[in-house]
Amino acid sequence: MTVISLVKSAFGRKATLYTPLNCTKTSSESDLRSAYKKAALRFHPDRANANNNSSDNNNDGDTTLKFQAVSAAYQVLMDEKQRAAYDATGRVLEEHDDDTSSSDSDEGNQQKVPRRKQKRPRNQKQQQWEDFFHSIFNEIISTGSQHENNAKVYS
Repeated sequence: MTVISLVKSAFGRKATLYTPLNCTKTSSESDLRSAYKKAALRFHPDRANANNNSSDNNNDGDTTLKFQAVSAAYQVLMDEKQRAAYDATGRVLEEHDDDTSSSDSDEGNQQKVPRRKQKRPRNQKQQQWEDFFHSIFNEIISTGSQHENNAKVYS
């Protein structure tokens, strides 16, 4: 599941990465950090279960999903490059979290799961190229539509 789809499934179709943190594009890093702490406490599954006292499993899943969305949004927005790309294109360019595994230095008590290298489907590669293209040429693309509108007005 991508970061954007996670946020939208937890907070609604019109949600952005700023929605779970209740922030805007102009928020500073300290604002984001403060908002994350508040949202993480508000949506943390253990804290929500303690306050709710009911054993409603649907509510538990909803709270967990919202907590995961808050964490994922915060992770993207605190990375300067990812935040700039998201603000410019509305997409998160580095959404291949599923391809990364725990590093070899984390050998402690964790079990290692054998992984085989999987080829990405063609449509995912195409999506990566489109993301790359939009990240570089977004300004040209958006001004191109302005030129079309000016041409129609002129005509």
